[in-house]
Amino acid sequence: MKKILLTAIMLVGLSAFSKAQQGRVGINTTTPAATLDVVANTTDPSRPDALLIPRLTRTELAAKNAAYTTAQNGALTFVSTLDGTAAGKTINVTATGFYYYDAPNSVWVAVGGASAPNLNIYNSDGSLTGNRTVTQGANILTFTGTSIEALLKVLTPSDAFGIHHTDGTISLKSFIGAGKAMWGTTTSHDLAFVTNNTRKAILTKDGDFGIGTETPQKKLHVNGDLQVTKELNVGGDGTTAGSAGTAGQVLTSNGAGVAPTWTTFSSGATPTYRTVAGSASMAILPSDVGNVVLFAGGINGSILLPTPDASMIGKKLTLISTDILSHNLTNLNANYKTVTYSSMQQSGSEFITDGTNWYSLGGQ
Repeated sequence: MKKILLTAIMLVGLSAFSKAQQGRVGINTTTPAATLDVVANTTDPSRPDALLIPRLTRTELAAKNAAYTTAQNGALTFVSTLDGTAAGKTINVTATGFYYYDAPNSVWVAVGGASAPNLNIYNSDGSLTGNRTVTQGANILTFTGTSIEALLKVLTPSDAFGIHHTDGTISLKSFIGAGKAMWGTTTSHDLAFVTNNTRKAILTKDGDFGIGTETPQKKLHVNGDLQVTKELNVGGDGTTAGSAGTAGQVLTSNGAGVAPTWTTFSSGATPTYRTVAGSASMAILPSDVGNVVLFAGGINGSILLPTPDASMIGKKLTLISTDILSHNLTNLNANYKTVTYSSMQQSGSEFITDGTNWYSLGGQ
């Protein structure tokens, strides 16, 4: 009986050897139809029929990186646990399952998933499945191109940020929203403008813009020469234009916190003549402001200046005596305290008003 069993075993072995010599191996079959042909046992439902390939965790697979070279192209394995990190050859190992080794690209690729070349950002488009971070370390990330259209583009929906830079305190962002493209800080910090590696202008966090200064005192502060080649508008408000005035008008200050106004100087009408006799007084009429008033006669006659108002702003009042006698200049009220001399000679005296006070321009 032992001889018969030994003979049967030898015959089976010789048969398998014969098939192996033909380049084919069969399991549960004596007629393998391929290099390796595994035939299931369908008569025994209690016995599992399957092919178990090597099972490794992600960390264990990564530890064998050096073992997988060109000769292992197409090797199959099963990743059972996602421990460690996805990096290097296991960069695509992001889920448990079957993976094959793609030797030309030195990566493991999920069976049924996209191959490594399709994930190459240098020749194919794709979509991020989550946040990604490029850790540059001390390295510089540079983009170069040979076309004027070789631009770095960041396309985002309305109200979405494009480029964001922060040092943990200052935040600089570009974004699109409300039909506008915006660029600036989103924190309470100034925004400087630099040329030739030197700051030339600054927009403060309070909205003041300085050119040639980093401490602007007004909404626009120019520390240097200013050239205006077109009209100069004053007045108006945040939504309406100011006025450029008319030819020949001059810009007159209305004091702090108030916009200046364009005013017209008198064209120099025919002088008005007055006669002051003895110690009589004579009042200058509001209509005289802007004209030349000539006086004659009298010894100590007083000349009364009119109460200033807005209609007199920008107009010059000239008083000239036609004789060698003095005439006292008298103030009607406290507003005239800026008239610093009390007599007028032949050489004349000139005055202007800001609508509140009279100011002397010179004379006797």
